[in-house]
Amino acid sequence: VLTIDCAFLWDVNEDGAVSGGDIALVVMAFGQAPPANPNADINGDGSVSGGDIAAVVQHFGQMAP
Repeated sequence: VLTIDCAFLWDVNEDGAVSGGDIALVVMAFGQAPPANPNADINGDGSVSGGDIAAVVQHFGQMAP
């Protein structure tokens, strides 16, 4: 059995779409290392920074595959 994990990293709240709610969650976690919400660490570097916010904003409006 082959299992493929298709992570949709930018959907922080896991509702199927990248929206203002996702941006808000990342902004609220800004500066946390490690973040209380691990989904907010988009790039997986152990902290939430401007790069994580930018990544979510860049994918705003996208829907999960």
